[in-house]
Amino acid sequence: MKFWIGFFLCWQLFSVTDAREAPLLALDSAVEQRLNAITQDFRCLVCQNESMANSQADLAQDLRREIRHLIQSGKTDDDIKEFLVNRYGDFVLYQPPLKPVTWLLWWGPLLILLCAVFLMIHTVNFSKKVTHQ
Repeated sequence: MKFWIGFFLCWQLFSVTDAREAPLLALDSAVEQRLNAITQDFRCLVCQNESMANSQADLAQDLRREIRHLIQSGKTDDDIKEFLVNRYGDFVLYQPPLKPVTWLLWWGPLLILLCAVFLMIHTVNFSKKVTHQ
């Protein structure tokens, strides 16, 4: 009998289980639909390339739980957005606002493209001059 008790305790200690708790769902499907719509616009702060709605990171799950609570307490979408931006900055938004701090983010790709075109034209003109001499 002691053998079986010891065996059972060892089995419990050394067995690997990665069971996660199922995400909490609101009782109201309208709240869940609104939650999914809102969280599509926010970036997962852990993954950074996934929306908060699709992320399985613990922080994203906690934030979805917090947003669900805010929805149930009657906050508007703008209130929720303001709450997250105040807490985590513009980085949490997939489309940060156009302001002086984010100009490089918005106009950087165009600037790089224009520099590349200028460099290509300059290189082609320079190589034409070298071959004609």
